[in-house]
Amino acid sequence: MSLILREIRKKYSLTQSEFAVKLGVTRSAISQIELGRNELSMSMAKKISKLFEVSLRDLIEDNHAGISQELYKGNDIHNSIYGQISLIPFNIDQVEIVLLTIDEFCTDKKLKKEFVLSSFEIFVEASKYEELIKEFYQRESNKTLNLEFVEKVTNTVSECYRIALIALFNVTSFNYKSIERYYKK
Repeated sequence: MSLILREIRKKYSLTQSEFAVKLGVTRSAISQIELGRNELSMSMAKKISKLFEVSLRDLIEDNHAGISQELYKGNDIHNSIYGQISLIPFNIDQVEIVLLTIDEFCTDKKLKKEFVLSSFEIFVEASKYEELIKEFYQRESNKTLNLEFVEKVTNTVSECYRIALIALFNVTSFNYKSIERYYKK
């Protein structure tokens, strides 16, 4: 439920206090629901459904995807939390594809992959990337994701992708002497 309320507030640019006023409750009540400490009451769900034109059923069933689609109606869906969540597996795949490309290149050129990926491996270990990805999939299936965790995963995966791309650039450009040719211009 925490993601749904935050998604609605984000869409309408409302603080917890402003959202609470619209619903006739305290900011603390909204905060407790967003933190998962309290459940959304039926009367509050009905108010949210009416005020923000979202499905009461989706609210009650904690259907984040349905709420996001209703809120954005096809527009700016990737700016939503749901958009972030749906992009994470794609971005994880991108990291894996870059790593496979590096592996194949190193095999073909008889290079030590460990040397090429040393900075990547250091980041993966320091960020606990693999554990984070497992936790993401577990939380996603249990519907226990929250905004802070989604942003942490998004940022970690993006940084892994960036570091992997740098490693790919370095190994290919040095091997093909592209940098040397570039600077001789």
